[in-house]
Amino acid sequence: MTPTVSRPSANTVQGYIDETPLWRDGTVASASPMTGMQKRIWWLAVAGKFFEGLVVFMTGVALPLIGKEFNLTSAQHGLVSAASLFGILVGALALGSLSDRFGRKPMFVAEMIIFVAFLVALCFASSYVQVVIFLFGLGLALGCDYPTAHMIISENIPSSARGKLVLGAFAFQAIGALAGTAVEGVVAEVVGGIRTQVLNNLPDFAAAQAAVERQNRIRRIGESEIYQYARDRKFEETAIALSIMCDTPIDVVERALLDPGAEIILILAKVAGLSTTTTKAVLLLRAADRGMSAKDLEHALTSFNRLQPETARRVLSFFRTRVKKPAEPMVAPAVAVNG
Repeated sequence: MTPTVSRPSANTVQGYIDETPLWRDGTVASASPMTGMQKRIWWLAVAGKFFEGLVVFMTGVALPLIGKEFNLTSAQHGLVSAASLFGILVGALALGSLSDRFGRKPMFVAEMIIFVAFLVALCFASSYVQVVIFLFGLGLALGCDYPTAHMIISENIPSSARGKLVLGAFAFQAIGALAGTAVEGVVAEVVGGIRTQVLNNLPDFAAAQAAVERQNRIRRIGESEIYQYARDRKFEETAIALSIMCDTPIDVVERALLDPGAEIILILAKVAGLSTTTTKAVLLLRAADRGMSAKDLEHALTSFNRLQPETARRVLSFFRTRVKKPAEPMVAPAVAVNG
């Protein structure tokens, strides 16, 4: 049977939304069905939560590339990482209540426009300051979405389904972060492939690669060569030598050298069998453009001394496996480098 009539609505909007239809025999339906418009409203709210998780995760993924592009210091890395989160905080506190004054729909549309505008602007950022400002603007829009999305779901969805749909919408933050890992995997493989092709065509890299490979044929590359390359600030030669010693693709080694964190380079150094002195030289090479405090250097070397060779080999094996699977992100498993 199909529902034909509804019970008389209450004197409130929520009462109207919560109306349950009657079947032909007068039986009351068990719950209020969601209309097509209500489903669209929920999916729009879900999109905001999805992009919150995606943007925050992808900021961390892109941080090494941003750091290399603008030669960021450690403090500037922190500001870039925190910009979108701070924007979310400000947006939730300062803009969330505006929906009570201007209405849910206008604010919902406004925050989407703000989000798209700052996202496009971020793609054309030409300085570190612009990156921070545009990431803050993205966070501002996402922060405004926190209370607005919650209220727009609560005020347009039947009471019987409200709780699970609000929680379901917020669960899409985690799904956005998971989607970010897939995007990171694709981007990492594409960028790695492009970088390898570009490097192979660069005279300086080609010369460095030829010199290191020639040295490896004459006498197998060892720790002394890596130490000398690092001391002489020869980035390409150091990366190529580490790639040979660890039997690891050059783009993985380069990403490790460019990454603000030292964990992966410590793993490569341990697998290569480098001493603490040589590892220190490599760490100082990678930090040449952005600096590395004595405290951070000491902490990294302590972690290196505690790292077990077998653990390092397992993690590096994981990376090699990931390189062979372009569709999957190259993210290291949780490994206690500190002991």
